[in-house]
Amino acid sequence: MILKKLLLMISLILISTGSIISCKFTLSGTVTDINGDPIEGVEIKVAEGLTDTTDALGEYSIADIPYGNYTAIATHPDYKTEVRNIDTSYLDNGLSCKNIDGNFYFRNKNQWEILANLPCQGFDSLRSVFFIDSNNGWTCGYYGGGLFNTTDGGKNWINQECPDAQNSESVFFVNNNTGWICGDGIYNTTDGGTTWNNQYNGYYDMSSIYFVNASTGWACGHGILHTSNGGENWNTQNMDSYYNLNSIYFVNTSTGWICGGNGEILHTSNGGENWNEQESSTEYTLNNICFIDNNTGWACGSVGIILHTSDGGQNWTTQNNGLSEEEEGWFNCIKFLDDDNGWIVGGEGLILHTVDGGETWNRSESGSTMYLSSVYFIDNNNGWAVGGGGIVLKYAP
Repeated sequence: MILKKLLLMISLILISTGSIISCKFTLSGTVTDINGDPIEGVEIKVAEGLTDTTDALGEYSIADIPYGNYTAIATHPDYKTEVRNIDTSYLDNGLSCKNIDGNFYFRNKNQWEILANLPCQGFDSLRSVFFIDSNNGWTCGYYGGGLFNTTDGGKNWINQECPDAQNSESVFFVNNNTGWICGDGIYNTTDGGTTWNNQYNGYYDMSSIYFVNASTGWACGHGILHTSNGGENWNTQNMDSYYNLNSIYFVNTSTGWICGGNGEILHTSNGGENWNEQESSTEYTLNNICFIDNNTGWACGSVGIILHTSDGGQNWTTQNNGLSEEEEGWFNCIKFLDDDNGWIVGGEGLILHTVDGGETWNRSESGSTMYLSSVYFIDNNNGWAVGGGGIVLKYAP
C-alpha cells in the first residue's frame, strides 16, 4: 500500500512539473532531387531557432522540437521550395519522445513567373497568346475571356475592345499594327488592336488562324477559310473531313498542315487548293500543330500524345512525353523554335520542355496549377503561356 502511494506521488510530481508532457521530438531526414541524388545546402526551418542545413549527404537533424503542429519549409536557391506539415500533437501522450521522418524530394526551381491574372472568367478563359517581339504581344479568350495587349513584355496589359467578338480562340499578328483574331467570327486590326473590324461571320466558329504575310492567311474550325487580300474576302477551301479542325500552320504560301479530332492531320502543298489526309496512327484528338520547315514538325493532343515527323508528315511517330500514367493529361499547345528547342502546355499548370527535338521531354516548373491553353516563344529566353483564370506566365530561365 505504501509503495502504491509512493508511485502515485512520483507520477503526480512528474506531471505537475511537466517533465513528461514537455517531452520533445527530433525531425531528421534526407533531401534528394527527383533522381534520388542528395542535395547539400538546403535549409530546413520548422520555427524560429529550429533550423538546420543539409550536409554533403543531404542529411539534416533538428532536435528538441516541442510537440505540436508545424510547417516545415525546405529552401534552396536552385530548387522549388518544398513544404511539409508536421503534426505531432497526437503523440504528446506523456509516454515517449520520438524521432520523426523528415525526408524531402526536391523538384527543379520554377522557371516561369506569374505576370498577371487578367480579369476573365472560365477555367480556360485565355485561349491564345502571340508576341511580335519581346515587348509587344496580345492574348485573347473564350466565353468572355477578353482581348488584351501589352507593350512591356507582359508586365502590364490593356483591355482592347472588340464588341462583336464574344468568343476568341486564336490571335495572330504579322507586325505591330496588323493582326487578326478568330472565334465566333474573324476580326482584323490595322492599328495594333485599338480598333477591330469584322471580316467574316459564319455559322461555325473558327479555332485557329495563321498568316504568312499581311495578305495571305488561313483559318480553320468546322471548315477551312483562305484569304489572299488580308481578309477583305474569305473563301472556303474544300477538304474531306468530318472532324473539328483545331490548329493550322503554314511554313510558306504553299505548304501547310491542319490537325483536329480523331487524330486528323491534313496537308497541302498548293496553298490549300487541295488538302490531303496524312496517317497519324492515332485516334486521339490533336489540339495543336507546328513546323519549323517543310519537313520537321510536331503535334500534340489528348492523353498526353506527342507526334513528330521529319519528312513533311509522310510518317508520324509518337514521342515519349516523360510523364507517368497518372500524370498524363491533355496537351493544348506546342511550340518549337528550331530542331531542338520546344515547349508544350496543358492541364494543371503542366509545361514540358525539350532541348533535343522531343527525344526527351522534361517538366519546366510553372509555379501554377491553372489550366494552360497556349504558349508562344520568340527565342529561347522569351516565352509566354496563358490559360485559366486569366493567368499569364513568362519564361524566366
